[in-house]
Amino acid sequence: MKIILITQGESKITEELFSSHYEIIGIVESAPRSKKNKLQKFCFKLITFLLKNIFKRNKGLKNFAEKRKTPYFYLSKQNYMAFDKWIEKLNPDLIVVNSMSQLLKESTIQIPTKGIINIHPSYLPDYRGANPLFWVYFDNCNYTGATVHYIDKGEDTGDIILREKVLIKRGISSSELEKEIKVIGKDLIIKAIELIDKDLVNRSKQELSQTVRASNIKKHEYPELIDKTWSVERTWHFFRGTESYLPLLFKGIKDKLFLDSIEVLNFTKTNNNNLISGQIYQKNKCFYACKDGFILFKLNYSYKKIIKILIELLFGN
Repeated sequence: MKIILITQGESKITEELFSSHYEIIGIVESAPRSKKNKLQKFCFKLITFLLKNIFKRNKGLKNFAEKRKTPYFYLSKQNYMAFDKWIEKLNPDLIVVNSMSQLLKESTIQIPTKGIINIHPSYLPDYRGANPLFWVYFDNCNYTGATVHYIDKGEDTGDIILREKVLIKRGISSSELEKEIKVIGKDLIIKAIELIDKDLVNRSKQELSQTVRASNIKKHEYPELIDKTWSVERTWHFFRGTESYLPLLFKGIKDKLFLDSIEVLNFTKTNNNNLISGQIYQKNKCFYACKDGFILFKLNYSYKKIIKILIELLFGN
């Protein structure tokens, strides 16, 4: 069976597919969701050139494909017609998607004879969309999952092939939870390919009428989403799952320019008569006040933050 992989970087799934007995006839790198202006594109190309030719850093999917003499295509919104022609020329039996920033068009979906499948990091049909992990923490869920499904014209709405639940331990970070999901997802995608190859798939239609859609959030929305009536334990769990968003809470903090990251430490239940719920305090320690306790933070400072800011300005978030 001839397979094309669409993804956004090297991963365990990429390695697993290339070590399998299936014929991987092409790699498609999906462009990131953020848009770049002309200056950003120029700076990106300049830095890429310097890394490749001066600092001898030559990594990424394109290099991965070149080493394996596998056709490579960089997919953006501007080159979709060329993309379809590229797919048609390779004539795959199956296309496997593992992370991409845009929905595939119907013209592409109709090309491979055995369809297009996707690995999604939630227990579908719940949390369809781009940001499932954020919302399972927000909704205080006990489990999430990984699902392999066929791609149709909707957003993660195609028939389910395989899925498996993943328990969300209290206080587990999003990065740790993501690792667990990826391990399960890798196994599911290989099993799904085997079922498709043998024509043994038992397709299950999704019931979408009352399911949760996991949309992306804008930066200003994060502080507004935190409910000050939540218990300290629930707030702590939410912060542990959304650590990358936490700098958005620290508007008036001193030396914010050099604030590199924020770690969520332990929480303490206590009577907070003298503290305002939802307020951040910086005394001997930095903590967030809840109605029934407080959550300790560790603030990490670094001059590297300046480099991160420059990268954000150049390449977007």
